[in-house]
Amino acid sequence: MESGIKQLCVNCGRPIDASYCSHCGEKVLSDKDYSLRHLMKEGLELLVDFDFKFVKTAALLIRKPGFLTTEYWSGRRINYTNPFQLLLLINIFYFFCSFVSEQLGYNIRVMFPTLRDLTDDRIFSGWVSHVVQTKLLAEQIPVKVYYDSFNSHLEQLAKSLVILLVPILALFLRVFYWRSKRYFVEHFISAAHLVSFYVFFWSLLMLFSGSLAKISALLSSNGHSVQFFSIPLFRYSPPIVIGLYIFLALRRMYEQSIIPTIIKSLLLIFVVIQAITNIYDFILFWIAYYLV
Repeated sequence: MESGIKQLCVNCGRPIDASYCSHCGEKVLSDKDYSLRHLMKEGLELLVDFDFKFVKTAALLIRKPGFLTTEYWSGRRINYTNPFQLLLLINIFYFFCSFVSEQLGYNIRVMFPTLRDLTDDRIFSGWVSHVVQTKLLAEQIPVKVYYDSFNSHLEQLAKSLVILLVPILALFLRVFYWRSKRYFVEHFISAAHLVSFYVFFWSLLMLFSGSLAKISALLSSNGHSVQFFSIPLFRYSPPIVIGLYIFLALRRMYEQSIIPTIIKSLLLIFVVIQAITNIYDFILFWIAYYLV
């Protein structure tokens, strides 16, 4: 290159003074960047860095309720997995845990319902049941065939539409904390982290439940009888753990006094989660209904 002539960035076209463009961050490539060894080394570094970042972020999500949200709000983001990438990965982990738990002998459905759940155990069940029965009669579809197909669609939809929980929860947080003067997107981030914990908690509980079911089956086959799932602590621990987590997270994120935070935590655990579940399941039903 002639003296006084600067190299131009291949991405933005501006002059480059160093190994990276100061305007867009594009790297200046050299001969070694085109070697297979360098490509493999770079890929390995990205993989290790990604794994470490995700593990670190997931650990902080559990150990420090609300911490990731306040870090994100403050602009300290580079050391943590993006909130929506975190939710996506945890969602994948959830369905892995669901499969493993079912293979071990115990399967609980939290994030995706069956058609039977929608027709029997939701606020809108009467309407949904009527719609389904009308379609079965009109098209002469065997009940089992229709239900199996519907449930398959519900499961696939739930894997991709779990993100819908975030804006719905964010709307409730916006109402709860309208005096906080925070942007809606900030409530969106806090909702993403709360939903991530909710999904992660049920993922771990499914693995734990499956393991207990397997142990119970082995002991029963040996002449012992162990009813793990009749233990009150096991049955009622989910709302206690989730409620406590929500309280600690809201307290750290929005910095309100204890009493208002307790009230809002109770509303979230006993009212909002139920409302969100019904809204989410209602959306899932109609999408699956038009696909089946």
